[in-house]
Amino acid sequence: MKIFDPIDLKNYLKSRNLRPKDYMGQNFLIDEDALNKIVDAADIKKTDTVLEVGPGLGVLTEELVKRAGKVIAVEKDEKLFRTLENEMRNTVNGSATRIVGRLPIRAAQTNNVLTLFNQDILRFHLEKELNGPYKVVANIPYYLTSKLFQYFLEQKNKPEFLVLMVQKEVGERVVANPGKLSILAISVQVHADAEIVALVPKQSFWPTPEVDSVILKIIPKNKNPEIKDEKLYLVPCDNIVEALIKARPSFAETIINALIRAFKESSSFDNAGWISRLLTLYENLNKERVETIFVSTLENSQIIGSRSARPHLKVLFNKYHQLLNSELSEKLFNKMVSIRSV
Repeated sequence: MKIFDPIDLKNYLKSRNLRPKDYMGQNFLIDEDALNKIVDAADIKKTDTVLEVGPGLGVLTEELVKRAGKVIAVEKDEKLFRTLENEMRNTVNGSATRIVGRLPIRAAQTNNVLTLFNQDILRFHLEKELNGPYKVVANIPYYLTSKLFQYFLEQKNKPEFLVLMVQKEVGERVVANPGKLSILAISVQVHADAEIVALVPKQSFWPTPEVDSVILKIIPKNKNPEIKDEKLYLVPCDNIVEALIKARPSFAETIINALIRAFKESSSFDNAGWISRLLTLYENLNKERVETIFVSTLENSQIIGSRSARPHLKVLFNKYHQLLNSELSEKLFNKMVSIRSV
């Protein structure tokens, strides 16, 4: 339902006993120009499958349906879901209720293009609904931003790209340059390339939020980047350690894994030194993983072949061999001896 006049929107919501929910970050888009910009940035074709998060009243949904071959829209708010389902009934072919495990999911098949889901996106079984290429296009609730970055960038089947409406400050943090990187920027830039497509003023929404927004485009990388300059991804070590420890442990572990993999692929700076520091951080998160990373570090030819890395390898061994079983410890000790003799 496209309503770009705030007064008409208020009347529409009132007639259906609806009101914006602050705790769900509901700010409805009322700017047609901003709508066109987010759709254009997605470059949608009839062969595309598009996933929309938080369709709300369907302003963006209608445009996606016109352009894409398939649209899946996931709405958590049950009242908004019912309203959107009714509005799309002009082309309805049927409806169904699906059960996945113990979690009931209400799904309405409005036509052969659009399927609406009444569910929290973070609990959505994406791998069951999307087994091929897809794009994510959404005006997302602000409170979900960082969680959605993590959710999509950690999927086995990652989207081709994400086009998201986010707070201006968040968008600027995500695309920050070396020297100004936050933990959010690191977590995104390790996995993807990001750019700000357009600025969207706060007056483009109702209720009017306190800050402006931007359209952010995120394109996942096919593989981890080679880090040619350690300053590209790292703020001072004390800051990154503090930020990671404060993060949700599972998210912190993901970031550490990504950094370690990238470091091990690079031969431009002291890999072993940084891996040693990151392993130290791992002690606060997942001690079992220390063994795996430690072993793979010693087995990495680039690191072993680096003379400057040897002191760090010795430190790694002395610090972590007690975590290993005796057989593995002996094996790695022999490996250390061979390294020192080279």
